[in-house]
Amino acid sequence: MTTTHKRTNPHMFLQRLNSSVSSLSTIPQGEQVVNFELDSFQESDSERLSKGSPHDELDVERQLSVWDYGSYSNKWIVWIKWLTVLLIGTLGTILIMNIFFQGIYLGTATDDTTYLINKRGFTIDAFLNGTFVSREDTFKFIAPPAIEYIPKEKDSGLYLTMEKNSQKDDIIVAKRLNDKDFRKLISPLQFTFNEHKYSLESISIDYSLDYAILGSNVIKEYRHSSSGLYWLYNLKTSVLTPVKGKDSKSPHPRLSYCHFSPSYRYIYFVEDNDLHVQSLDDQGDIYRITSDGSNYVLNGRTDWVYEEELLADDVAVWWAPDDSKLAFSRIDDAKVSNYNYQTFINGKQTPTLRSMKYPLPGASNPVICLFLYDLTNNSLNAIKETTEEEGILLYYAKWVDNNNLLFKVSDRESKILDTMIFNSENNQTKRLLTRDANTYNGWIEKCKEIIVVRRKGQDINTGFLDILPDKNGYHHIFHFASSEDTNPRQITEGSWEVKEILGVEGESEIVYFQSNLFHPMGLQLHTASLKDNSATLNLQQTEVLEYSKFTLSTSCKFAIKQYLGPDVPYTYAGDLWQLLNASEDDHSKILLTKNEHIEEAIQMYDYPVTDYKEITLEDYTEINYVEIKPKTFEPEKKYPLLVYVYGGPGSETFNTKFSSALEESISSSINAIVLKIEPRGTGGKGWNFKSWANRNIGFWEPRDIINVTKKYIETQKDVIAQDKVAIWGWSYGGFTTLKTLEFDKGSVFKYGVSVAPVTDWKYYDSVYSERYLGSPLSSDAYDKNAKIKDYDSFKFTKRFLLMHGTADDNVHIQNTYELIDNFNLHSVRNYDMHIFPDSDHSIYFHNAQRMVYEKIYFWIKDAFLGRLDSLE
Repeated sequence: MTTTHKRTNPHMFLQRLNSSVSSLSTIPQGEQVVNFELDSFQESDSERLSKGSPHDELDVERQLSVWDYGSYSNKWIVWIKWLTVLLIGTLGTILIMNIFFQGIYLGTATDDTTYLINKRGFTIDAFLNGTFVSREDTFKFIAPPAIEYIPKEKDSGLYLTMEKNSQKDDIIVAKRLNDKDFRKLISPLQFTFNEHKYSLESISIDYSLDYAILGSNVIKEYRHSSSGLYWLYNLKTSVLTPVKGKDSKSPHPRLSYCHFSPSYRYIYFVEDNDLHVQSLDDQGDIYRITSDGSNYVLNGRTDWVYEEELLADDVAVWWAPDDSKLAFSRIDDAKVSNYNYQTFINGKQTPTLRSMKYPLPGASNPVICLFLYDLTNNSLNAIKETTEEEGILLYYAKWVDNNNLLFKVSDRESKILDTMIFNSENNQTKRLLTRDANTYNGWIEKCKEIIVVRRKGQDINTGFLDILPDKNGYHHIFHFASSEDTNPRQITEGSWEVKEILGVEGESEIVYFQSNLFHPMGLQLHTASLKDNSATLNLQQTEVLEYSKFTLSTSCKFAIKQYLGPDVPYTYAGDLWQLLNASEDDHSKILLTKNEHIEEAIQMYDYPVTDYKEITLEDYTEINYVEIKPKTFEPEKKYPLLVYVYGGPGSETFNTKFSSALEESISSSINAIVLKIEPRGTGGKGWNFKSWANRNIGFWEPRDIINVTKKYIETQKDVIAQDKVAIWGWSYGGFTTLKTLEFDKGSVFKYGVSVAPVTDWKYYDSVYSERYLGSPLSSDAYDKNAKIKDYDSFKFTKRFLLMHGTADDNVHIQNTYELIDNFNLHSVRNYDMHIFPDSDHSIYFHNAQRMVYEKIYFWIKDAFLGRLDSLE
């Protein structure tokens, strides 16, 4: 089956740049005050990348020799220069005439294949310089106090945004969607404290607009974590007060984070790995909740593996809706192994040694305990204490009402998940539900956000909604009528999956959610009823391929709609039903995107055409893939083929979002066909498809990718240059690339690019590796298929490229170094290598982001033009 969208290109990741502010939620929507991370005054990614020195494409394409090459006399050099100039001039004239009479292509014949360079195509520079970046204005709903029920008629649509003042300076303001005249200044982007100037880098604001938390000097740590300086800003008195613990040794210490409690009675923060709470009443009392924080004991915040693999956040504090109590985690990393690495670019004569706690498969994991702090009586009690031997993993926690905390824990290998309820009134914990992933040959994944159901006119909550796999293996919505309900009712069903529950409208009991109902790679807004289990209703007048992300206000009256593809993105905010039904010129909604420059660029360049297809393999397995063809595609010509892969278990990498990145630039300017393939084991299609990866990493990915590519070439054999087929991937995709080259032995793929790959899963973190492979102490899956080990097979590939950052905290460069050592032992030399000093897994340090993409682009270009084939 083929779904075609004749348009200018999609992208795996939306290139989106907020022209004012980018916002990141640190607490689930509906339980929080808004929290912003501000970057408008800093360099954008595209600005940072554009400062690099791009390759001179003229030199790359034409391979010009430098003038002073060789050891000729000066006289001969002069004659050679004149002859060279004359020759180049003559050739240039011929080429110009050829372009004039024959079109826009320059052809270079290698064997029987013609390779075309499209002069109207956009190159990697257009991508890196932000030509296709979607610019979106700031807009973030400010949630009401969690303890309050706000019906639709009382929802003002309060939000935070950025605008210019009369002096053209950027300022943060609060506005209301239901009152166009309301506007309150919150903060400028530059502020002064104790005669020092600071740049505002994050801001949180309470619903009453009385207090704000300002952050500055924020230093990123890992994916979600950071440290910074924070102030509590009293908007009524305009007084700034540094946030710090009562016993702090510094007048203004760095904090891991600082946030409002969900009903805005307190702020809470972590200093030196200890949790503190400060009251926002007139006394402003500060409570130090813990005092044992250290380098290996973390209170109220996550360590690396919990941040990366389990909670997907740096905050490990969960408040009751009425702010009367909170739960928090204590993570003990004392027995977790250290990963030591060096940073080299430090201005010193010797490298700097760095160390982090990184649990390895089969070795000690963090020990996590849950505690309850009751602010009504200042008492601290244990909720769940564990030992290393138990190997408990905490996957999720949330209060479902003022007295009941729901939390989810699994065994070490993520096979059995217990949903527990802790009652704070009697200090009793009971098991609500047990899910055994072995029954569907699966594993426990990161948990989706649950939504508490609150009905109009009722003071108490009436249960909650969760996303769970149903009997057919698809993720759907289940309604727990109360915290006592052990037999939840399924609300949605079908051969598709719910991706997120957005909210419940208390008046109508309508559930709003997003799913891929129409296409595995799409995303749309849908509803279902809690009253009568009515059939799922599609709310959008939409294409099958549409990918739209919605954010709702707490009452579900207002919304932000981000149309992300497949066409050029746009974002509107306003009344939900008006967003869904209004015409393009309806002034009741606010346009947040300014993307005319993208439309203009599309007209300027030859954009490739993208199709969304599926192919049936010999065992009747259906594999989805994205096909990108040059706009100037001609069936009588032959084209090189690039396959882009990821393939991680449960991942959903490729979708119908608008895209204009590396792959699209290669298709546009190098006139290559690109495939993005989702092998079995990936997500979005239920557990029957996903479970192929269970205890079997490294087996199906290469086989599916090779078989899809072979079948594609068979159906397109008249247009594919079969000696110019390449594959590339990053991270897990780097691993998949290497496994494919290893298994293929040069049969289909002649070239490959692997960035930051795992080569042996014993070197990756314990939670991820054991989730899919089990423990190396009892499982042979690590060495059976999951390890790169047939080193001689790489000799059959024409050439491949390896790249890695030396400060990669996620996939350690040890993986690549061991691979290279084995290549040495097996005399494998048909590869190139690029190391990025001090770059982490994202490869950013010192212009590295530009360099890594340029390297891939020009390396692939050289491969497709035959320039790598003569290298030894």
